[in-house]
Amino acid sequence: MKHLKSIYQLLIRLGQYLMPAVLLIIRLAWGWELFESGRAHLSNVPAMVERFQSWGVPLPHLNVYISAYTEMFGGILLMAGLASRLIAIPLFFNFCVAYLTASHDTVVNFFHQDRPTSSTIRHFRS
Repeated sequence: MKHLKSIYQLLIRLGQYLMPAVLLIIRLAWGWELFESGRAHLSNVPAMVERFQSWGVPLPHLNVYISAYTEMFGGILLMAGLASRLIAIPLFFNFCVAYLTASHDTVVNFFHQDRPTSSTIRHFRS
């Protein structure tokens, strides 16, 4: 039992030591992905406007630019570690709009799934 406790304490110390590096790697990866996504929006604006129109995004031309610059600047700030909490707010709204428009059916079906009843649960247990 003492041996397990010492292994556990070693893992905790190792995790505390590696935490800053792991968080940096995650921040850099997400920031780069956001930057690339925003840049892709701007590389072919007419195609993105068409895509936004097909998803039913209001004011698609304006929203392409808003989404692109939010993702690009958000990604840069995230990679630099500057204003991460502040940029999280517009990024959150950007992704909410994206999910609610491009994946509307998935979101609706997620919240309207059939919930198992107590009789269904009893059936599976027997």
